[in-house]
Amino acid sequence: RGSEEVKPCERSSDRRCQCRAGFAPSGNPEGSECSRCPEGTFSRGGNENCQPWTNCSFFGKSTLRAGSATDDALC
Repeated sequence: RGSEEVKPCERSSDRRCQCRAGFAPSGNPEGSECSRCPEGTFSRGGNENCQPWTNCSFFGKSTLRAGSATDDALC
């Protein structure tokens, strides 16, 4: 769950998977197991780790769009 196949299994190579947006790798090989990003973080997929949302107020800016599991906050 949370992963998608990017290369099917062939005689000469194993199947390759990667995590979908909103998920991050949690097992080996990378992309074989994916966990949902925790609240306050996001991942755009492709086996990217979950990153914290930008804290707009820290930079003295207002939040134009709240962050989600797949996108950073927009200041």
